[in-house]
Amino acid sequence: MMWGFICGTQDLAIRMIGRELYFAKSQGGMMKYAPIEGLQLNVPTILQEFPDLKGLTDGEIKVIAIKRFKDKVRKMKSYKEIEQYLVNDLGKYGYVLRMRQKPGSRVEYIKQC
Repeated sequence: MMWGFICGTQDLAIRMIGRELYFAKSQGGMMKYAPIEGLQLNVPTILQEFPDLKGLTDGEIKVIAIKRFKDKVRKMKSYKEIEQYLVNDLGKYGYVLRMRQKPGSRVEYIKQC
């Protein structure tokens, strides 16, 4: 499964292989996917989501936040549930779902109203 999001001029692609999510941003027309551990995570944003992590080091905060994210995704039962979670979560930061592609299918572009 693959999803494409846009925020202004910035593209974000998310690919799901098994229950693992891989993230990519467009750089010079190329997409290079990396697991969530490869992303630059913003500690203040993480603390807004998980205030119970205050007082820990930045490294500890990132490790715990990544574990919680992965656990949450693994507990979801369907692609649709994961997609809805991503749309809601990324929507908080201005990202809008632009396209999706199910395994073995063509790309489906999402029309925005």
